Amino acid sequence: MKKLILLFTILLPFSLFAQQQLEDVVYLKDGSIYRGVIIEQVPNESLKIQVMGGSVMAVTMNNVAKMTKETPYGVDVAKAAPVTKEKPAERVKLQFEPRTKGFFFQSQLMLEAGQLGFKIVNGYKFGRFGHLGIGVGLDGVIGSPFNNVLNGLNTNDLSGAYLPLYVYYAGDILKSKITPFYAIEAGYAHLGPHFSNGIGNEDYLYEDAIGYNYGTTELVHGGAMGSVGIGVRFNTRRRINFSLLMNANFKNVTYEETYYLYDDLNGYYDSYGTRKNATLLMVGMRFGVGF
Repeated sequence: MKKLILLFTILLPFSLFAQQQLEDVVYLKDGSIYRGVIIEQVPNESLKIQVMGGSVMAVTMNNVAKMTKETPYGVDVAKAAPVTKEKPAERVKLQFEPRTKGFFFQSQLMLEAGQLGFKIVNGYKFGRFGHLGIGVGLDGVIGSPFNNVLNGLNTNDLSGAYLPLYVYYAGDILKSKITPFYAIEAGYAHLGPHFSNGIGNEDYLYEDAIGYNYGTTELVHGGAMGSVGIGVRFNTRRRINFSLLMNANFKNVTYEETYYLYDDLNGYYDSYGTRKNATLLMVGMRFGVGF
């Protein structure tokens, strides 16, 4: 009996020493290996392992191939597995997942036939197909080559700055990094400053020995506006997206034509004016950045 106790006393330190020499080893499915001490573990969900140097790596169980206890590298080279280069667990867990809900911001540079401008939109994503927001912008209309004449009026006479306020609705068709999307706008375009060729433009109707007759065109106010477009959105891992949108839009405007009649021979003078409405139709593209 005394011999057994003596033998147990001699072997116990060696047994404890051997246990103390073992370390936790986590093998990941991508080939990475973490060696150290597991300091936290949530069953079937995740674990944290403290590796040499004190760094703590967080790993999801879906990425774990197996877990073992092994002799530390350098203690028993014959049994120890080679140590691979450690990398943060975030690199393993990174994957693309576009945001389908939450607040969003979109800015657009507009390059259209007869129009240049800039727009910004703030809103909320209710889902992948429902992005609802409020937009404002600054549109510079310089005349439309597709509508040279509206109601007998040259579109250059309707040139000016417009300040649109509108409701914006859009949606992504695919849940991927690159996805087609659609966008619809509806609102009101307030008339801002006129351009030099948009007011007081004189059109001589006739002139003879008796007198002459000419008219002027003046913008009065803006009106309803809207647009529809389809494009491609490029999403990034940092939640920033870039977009290219092919767009068609319209603006309703009101202008006033005033005619002046002069008869130098009889000393006659008269003038009359009339207000008319016109719709400017323009197509082009928009470059956007958002998050």
